[in-house]
Amino acid sequence: MNTLQTSYEGFAFREGEEEQALAGRCRLTLSYLEFESAAGNRQWPLTGVVLDENAAGNPVFHDAGTGWWVETTDRRVLADPLLLRHAHLCPRARELRARHEGSRSLQYALIFLIGFVVVFCLG
Repeated sequence: MNTLQTSYEGFAFREGEEEQALAGRCRLTLSYLEFESAAGNRQWPLTGVVLDENAAGNPVFHDAGTGWWVETTDRRVLADPLLLRHAHLCPRARELRARHEGSRSLQYALIFLIGFVVVFCLG
């Protein structure tokens, strides 16, 4: 892997074979999603990759043609400049970032409100 580009810790697995997930690092290039693990390197053309998130809110890339999934817990991938250069991935990346930032703002507002109520009740 080129060390000048950001890589993200993650897992790769074939659909239906989640228990055999490979731990490794993924990164984006101008044309490919690449995954490096102890078992070897794989790459998928970004033109065939779909971006989504799993139930835990982690970004996942899916290549329907091969059935491979690449998951990372590192949400910084959603702001990766190489990801945002792809017209079919950019809107989804922005949507997933906005959704996460909106829920974080709600959490801060709730913490503030609870703190205010506690201070008000004690005073």
